[in-house]
Amino acid sequence: MAFGIAFEGCACKGAFHVGVAEWMHDHGYEPDVVAGASSGSVIAALVALGEVKALAELWLAVGGTAVFQPKRMLAGRWPFVMSEVVGVPLRRKLGAMLLADVPKPLAITVTVLRRRGLTRRILSQADPLRLADAVLASCFFPGPYSRMVPVDGRPAIDGAWHVRTPVDAVEQLGADKQIGCVTRGEGTLRGGFVRKRVFDVPAACRILRPIEPLQLDTWELDRRRIEDAMALGRRSAEAFFEANGAWLRQEPPEARRAAPPLRR
Repeated sequence: MAFGIAFEGCACKGAFHVGVAEWMHDHGYEPDVVAGASSGSVIAALVALGEVKALAELWLAVGGTAVFQPKRMLAGRWPFVMSEVVGVPLRRKLGAMLLADVPKPLAITVTVLRRRGLTRRILSQADPLRLADAVLASCFFPGPYSRMVPVDGRPAIDGAWHVRTPVDAVEQLGADKQIGCVTRGEGTLRGGFVRKRVFDVPAACRILRPIEPLQLDTWELDRRRIEDAMALGRRSAEAFFEANGAWLRQEPPEARRAAPPLRR
């Protein structure tokens, strides 16, 4: 039996995921497979690398930063700073590491612009791409971010454009049981920005959601609220595993002999 976790794309609300990942690590719940979209890909990458303790440091380092800084326009610079806030520390941390260097199965979703429109693409260790580039491509959203990272030689944007919580990628990588980590209290799997959708929760999936409302806005980097979101993530993870521990330990009726090929 293998279990995996998918982290929702939710911009700065990913501080909640940080708390979840910390609690899981501290209590021995190490996922076999990890996936993430947009800001969730930052969490997924460091969890897959076994660098959970670096997550809080990364998030808190940008606490107090204003995402929109209009004075930058006086120097002819883009007024939004998410590319610097996320990109600089992430590239410093990951360096030239490739996706293939990640020791644990990892999936990062991106949205690639092709002739037929915006297409969802799942990146894995089979793709010859730097890990930092994959994560930053998944995070890029026009406006708050200023630096796009191409994928397959094509423009790429937010990996949560079609599906915000990639539990399907976790399943495709061989996880018999999937956890979808989301930041909305109703615990739904959502998708779409222009045409919003709510997806059915798969039978082999459980949703880890906040046990109380998350008091952190999408593009907010207030340090106190970041710390509160992390603490809520830890409490919510504890409540989830208390309620779902038996489900997680239960062997599926037919154990998967081999992981299916990852559909991109």
